[in-house]
Amino acid sequence: MTEEFEVNTAEQQTEVRPSAGKTLAEARERLGLSVAEVARQLRLSSRQIEALEADDHASLPGETFLRGFLRNYAKLLQLDPEALLALCHPEPTQAQSIAVPTSRIEFGGKRRLMPFGDHSGKPWAKYAAIIGVVILVLSWGGYQLFLGQPSPQDVPVKSAGETSMVLSLPQAEAPVQTAPVTNQAVETVAVPAPATVPVAVPVAPATAETPVSSVPSSAEVGGQRLQFIFDGDAWVEVKDKDGKVIFYQLNSKGSQQSVRGNPPFSLVIGNAAHVKLTYNDKPVDLAPHIKVDVARLSIE
Repeated sequence: MTEEFEVNTAEQQTEVRPSAGKTLAEARERLGLSVAEVARQLRLSSRQIEALEADDHASLPGETFLRGFLRNYAKLLQLDPEALLALCHPEPTQAQSIAVPTSRIEFGGKRRLMPFGDHSGKPWAKYAAIIGVVILVLSWGGYQLFLGQPSPQDVPVKSAGETSMVLSLPQAEAPVQTAPVTNQAVETVAVPAPATVPVAVPVAPATAETPVSSVPSSAEVGGQRLQFIFDGDAWVEVKDKDGKVIFYQLNSKGSQQSVRGNPPFSLVIGNAAHVKLTYNDKPVDLAPHIKVDVARLSIE
């Protein structure tokens, strides 16, 4: 007769949570709303609502628009917007336990499955396991110390050198590029004379920081103009040559918007069929760039 004893091990279990799209669809059906009704209230197209419920984010505008759509949809259905956004990037919860290896031992024709770590009848095995763990810990610690010795000597020298180079270059070059007379600009930086410094210093920061601090100022210097006319509600996002978002807004039907900045521009336009665009008073055809009611294009 064979007797077997097994050690149960817990397997990893992943909690399955519904997707954001499925949650929206179920909540909408519970409230008795149709896709067309939701699209009308959110000022979106029916295809965009269907894409949200199908988790088809590739058919929608960028991440900024997607988060806005999900927040508005969640509020309409009386759901928690933050919880819904968390479902877009789920982190599975896992219950883990340490698996105990087993060994098969025969006693007089009887086979038993005993835990490998059970040393109740063999004290030497328990001591051997403890010694093995100690050796592993000491070996790992020695290896880490060996790897960590060179780094404290090398890193500070390189980082200090690189930092000094980065800080010194802009001080010498910035006045030369911005000041109209290069010789005078170098002298004002090197010689801290109180009479010349107040005159020269404001010139360089004004020209260098203007494009970063505010778009209207750069537009006055030499920005190009984009003119939007909306025949229907539409989202618009505009980025300048540096990738900075200079305009982002949901625009109502019958309104107009004028945006200035430095090209090339990157545009994302929702419900683009109801938007007319001109660039420096020249019309731009959006039709070739429209996909699922969204136009994506670059203008130089």
